[in-house]
Amino acid sequence: MVQRKGVLETTHEMLERLEAHLRAIGQFTVTANMRGSSAEEVVERVLSQPSLSGLQGPTVSPVFCKRDGKVTADYYAIVICVPKKALYKSVQQLRAIGGSGVLISPLTYIFDEETPRWRQLLSELGL
Repeated sequence: MVQRKGVLETTHEMLERLEAHLRAIGQFTVTANMRGSSAEEVVERVLSQPSLSGLQGPTVSPVFCKRDGKVTADYYAIVICVPKKALYKSVQQLRAIGGSGVLISPLTYIFDEETPRWRQLLSELGL
């Protein structure tokens, strides 16, 4: 593996893709719009529901609208990752805290900062 050019890099990519795909099985991206005065206020409402925390917490972004000739951000889009078994409950919780326009997409990959099997392989190879 170490002696043949490109084999280690190809192995790394294969392990990364495989682990990311396995981690994503049964996981969904949930995006919802929420009215709010600030991103922090929206985050507080989302985090008041423990099952809505996502992988590391929600991603919150302003949704810009033009109203009366002025650009405003009355809504915020939140994005979280939810397991299939908690999907409908999550939608209900989002609605209860003001979520609307809920979009759900299956995940194909979830890449971590580092692939555990890659670190293990490097250790076994003495690298």
